[in-house]
Amino acid sequence: GYLDNVALGDIRAFETGLYKFIESRHPQVFKDIVAKKQLDDPTKAALDSAVKEFVTQFAARTAAA
Repeated sequence: GYLDNVALGDIRAFETGLYKFIESRHPQVFKDIVAKKQLDDPTKAALDSAVKEFVTQFAARTAAA
């Protein structure tokens, strides 16, 4: 899954960072979920893409720390 390579101690920072990342970089994802009240295929794809993008950035930041 998305968190397989995230250390247990980093889970809270990951979650907080993910919410902020989606709100700032992919705000339409949350807007679509609220408006449609479901995860249709396009919204799932957008969410998956956003999470994968964040996972890559998070991994790079934690490796550099």
